[in-house]
Amino acid sequence: MTLQERVKSELIKAMTEEVSLKKSNASEEDLVETQEVKLAMRTIISRYPELNKKKDQITDDDIIKLCKKITKDEKTRLLYENKHLTESDIAGISSKELNELVNQKLLELDTELTSYFIKALESYLPVMMTEQEVKDFINTNIDLSEYKNKMQAMKPVMKELKGKADGNLVKKILSELS
Repeated sequence: MTLQERVKSELIKAMTEEVSLKKSNASEEDLVETQEVKLAMRTIISRYPELNKKKDQITDDDIIKLCKKITKDEKTRLLYENKHLTESDIAGISSKELNELVNQKLLELDTELTSYFIKALESYLPVMMTEQEVKDFINTNIDLSEYKNKMQAMKPVMKELKGKADGNLVKKILSELS
């Protein structure tokens, strides 16, 4: 089953489950998870046009990229909503500095920034490597002495890890290595 088929299937399942829960007079709390999953699936589908492809040309990699983008957008929204970033934090900084600050906060608070919506999206993503796993991979497989600047190892590391590690995490690890 392709990820596109899975999205459609999970949407139908969530819609059916929502109707069933409403018929059984379930509490609002019981409905929240189902409604958030339904919203996540609808969000993915509504963002297909961003891919500039016909529906039958959308690949699993396209769905993964969409899910990553939507997840980052939602986690960024939660940064502000939960006041991890405030107006005073971002006042007077450039857009580049803001992006760096947001990425830093996302790394720091990664597991704290979650919801049923985010969990539904993340279920489509490959399992990400931990910081220690990335360090071990770099130490075992990458000879940093081959590079004038250790940041030049970024591209080969990311190519080898094929989406299993966040680029910001790899960048952080490379900058910390001596």
